[in-house]
Amino acid sequence: MAAAHAADHIVREANMNWNRSGPSFVASGGLRISQRACALSNKKVIVIDDDPSVLKGIARILKMSGFDPVVFDCAETFEKTRESEKDIREACCLVLDIHLKGKSGFELKRALGDEFPVIFITASDSDEISTAAHKAGCVAFLRKPFPAQSLIDPIRRLSAESA
Repeated sequence: MAAAHAADHIVREANMNWNRSGPSFVASGGLRISQRACALSNKKVIVIDDDPSVLKGIARILKMSGFDPVVFDCAETFEKTRESEKDIREACCLVLDIHLKGKSGFELKRALGDEFPVIFITASDSDEISTAAHKAGCVAFLRKPFPAQSLIDPIRRLSAESA
């Protein structure tokens, strides 16, 4: 129930601020969301979450903030795409849900090592999860629902550092 509430909150906040031009959004398979290609590779942000509503809300927030979101509905799809598409490796960071179907966010972070800075997101209210996320080396940890600005601020910092 908490995950559904979190998704509704993220989508509501994105919809309140969304411009009317609209995206070409496809949540599955890692297809690019924005209609225009972002010229700077440090504006690309990878988002991995198995909840389509959360993916859509985060993608809208990122696009409104000038980023180029690339979304995946599972870790395995991201890994396959990462192997075949070089531009995926140019992303400034990864926004990663901890509790995914299949491989978890923690397992994916371990497999990637330090290849990408990671912002963990979760609907879990557990202090153990928070501690584990920080030990895994995340640059930010956000509990759903979270305000858009708490996601955008660390991404802007990472984007500036990778420029």
